[in-house]
Amino acid sequence: MSENSKDAIRLFGVTKTYGGQKALNNVDIAFYRGEFAFVTGPSGAGKSTLLRLLYLAADFTQGEILVLNRNVKRMGRSGLPMLRRKIGVVFQDFKLISSMSVFDNVALVLEVAGKDRKFIAKKVGHLLRSMGIEGKANALPQSLSGGEQQKVALARALCGDPEIILADEPTGSLDEDAASVVMNILLDYHARGATVLVATHDKNLIASAQKRVVTLVNGAVASDTGGP
Repeated sequence: MSENSKDAIRLFGVTKTYGGQKALNNVDIAFYRGEFAFVTGPSGAGKSTLLRLLYLAADFTQGEILVLNRNVKRMGRSGLPMLRRKIGVVFQDFKLISSMSVFDNVALVLEVAGKDRKFIAKKVGHLLRSMGIEGKANALPQSLSGGEQQKVALARALCGDPEIILADEPTGSLDEDAASVVMNILLDYHARGATVLVATHDKNLIASAQKRVVTLVNGAVASDTGGP
C-alpha cells in the first residue's frame, strides 16, 4: 500500500475468536485519514474488541490490519511502541494509574516521549482547563467521580496530539452537559486532522454529531452509513 494512502485504518477479512466464539467475523472496512466515525451495536457486538485490535492490545485470528500504512502483524516489537505513540485511546474502564496524580497520569505520554518539563506543564494544564478539571491536578484518580475520571482519561489520550483517537464509550459516565464538552473536544481534534473512532451505544450522541456510523451485530458489519 502506498505511503500516500487515504486510509488511516484498513481491515481485511479480520476475525477474532475467543474460546471458539467469534467476537469479530470477517470484518472488511476502511476508516479514512481525518475521518470521524461511530462504531455502534448491541452489547457483545464486537465494538470494544475492534478497538482493542486497532490499538494493538490484542492479536487477531485471521485477516490483516493496516494502521497508518503499517501492517501490524508484520511489525517487529521495536515498531509497536512508535506506532502506539500515534494512537490516543480512551478506555471504557479509564485505566488510570491509582498511585499517580491526575497531572502525572496525563503527563506520562509526554514524559515517555522525552518532552521538557515546561512544555509538559503547559500542555497538561491546557487540557485540564479545557475539561474543567484543572482544580483536580494534584488529586489521585480514586478520589474523583466517574465523570472526572473519564475526563482525565480523555486528556491523557489527547496529550500527545495523536493521529488516531480511539474512544470506547467516552461519554458513558457523564451527564448531558459533560458529554457535550467531551464530544466538542473530540470534534475539535477531528477538525485539526485527527482520525476519530468512537465506540458507543448512545443513539442521541450519534444523532447529534451526524457522522459516519458503522453498526456491528454478532461481530460482523451490519450497516455502514453516512461515510464519505
